[in-house]
Amino acid sequence: MRKIMMIIFITCFILFGCHNDNQRLSEREHINNQLDPNSKQTVDPDFDKRVGFVNYKRDQVKHEEQRQITIDRFALADMITRILLQNEAFEEVATVVTNNDVLIAYEKNEEYDEKETINYARKTAMSVMPRFFDIHVSDNPNLIDDLQSLHNSLTTDKNDQNVVEQIIHEMNHNG
Repeated sequence: MRKIMMIIFITCFILFGCHNDNQRLSEREHINNQLDPNSKQTVDPDFDKRVGFVNYKRDQVKHEEQRQITIDRFALADMITRILLQNEAFEEVATVVTNNDVLIAYEKNEEYDEKETINYARKTAMSVMPRFFDIHVSDNPNLIDDLQSLHNSLTTDKNDQNVVEQIIHEMNHNG
């Protein structure tokens, strides 16, 4: 009887002891996963309300491959366009973001002043984009189709770059 009680006691001790260690390890892994930029995160309903935070030590990133810093051009173009369309002065907006340029063409509500809408569009793009981007704005609605023609363009393709330069020239000439 004594042996059976001892075996039950040892088994319970091991099970409950391991459970606590697993729980602590699980909590630690959860925190590490939250801070790991490579982990796949589930969508948090408060995502847009949270601050952005990372903290690394040099040793944590020293042996990683050199990371290339990238931006999501589509997300930036989408953000600029949606912000502009919240203003009643804009009826339709097309935005293209390249490596160095932001191109915005729009159709405005006739009740609004041309200079004010151009200024508003430029300032909106400036508030979203890094400072080194050149911002080109035109209220010529015919350029919307030209910008749309760039939707599958690559920033590394010379032909696409030439088309962008032609559109920029037309925007600067007309707008």
